[in-house]
Amino acid sequence: MPAIPVKTGSQSLVRALPFAVFIAFVAAQSLAGGASPLWWAARDASATLALVLLLPRYTELRDAPRPTALQACAAILAGVAVFAAWTRLDQGWNSLALHDGFDPTGERAGLAGPLLALRLFALAVTVPLMEEIFWRSFLLRWIDSRNFLAADPRAASFRAIALVTALFAAEHSQWLAGLLAGAAYTAVYVRTRNILLTTLSHAITNLLLGIWILSTGSWRFW
Repeated sequence: MPAIPVKTGSQSLVRALPFAVFIAFVAAQSLAGGASPLWWAARDASATLALVLLLPRYTELRDAPRPTALQACAAILAGVAVFAAWTRLDQGWNSLALHDGFDPTGERAGLAGPLLALRLFALAVTVPLMEEIFWRSFLLRWIDSRNFLAADPRAASFRAIALVTALFAAEHSQWLAGLLAGAAYTAVYVRTRNILLTTLSHAITNLLLGIWILSTGSWRFW
């Protein structure tokens, strides 16, 4: 029986859409010269909704290979290491100007708690899954093969790894920390072929960062 052709355009779209929604809000915020916490909440809620609606289409999550204990530990350690770098590489030549960030403390009583909860959820869950699906599972493999779902991450070319890592860094104001993060998450994915472990690594970084932000009031890191 002949193989059923994969609709690569559709597969690409569903992996890019949540990220595109998120970036559209970021671009609009930049053009407007800033945004209120409610704007940030709308951005996070929209990206989360897009991700939830498309979640059944991400077959790489369902088909991820069973990780070993060593792989899981390595992914966790990578996430912790990136968090440590992120909180230290935020000044001078290694970082562009940071925005004011998401500070809900000035909101009316009753709004601060829900806004913080949504932001922390998006930071620790939505963003890691959204970005790993887009950057690693999709773009890293798509650069080498339009039939990216059939491509083995372990066979990723140096060009694909370098380009995705550089673009991931350029997405963040803290470009050096972003470069290190992109390299670390890509290494986890290439070595394990497991996008769930890569997402776990990214989620640990962001969860620790969220806790640190709440503890120190360093809202610019949102």
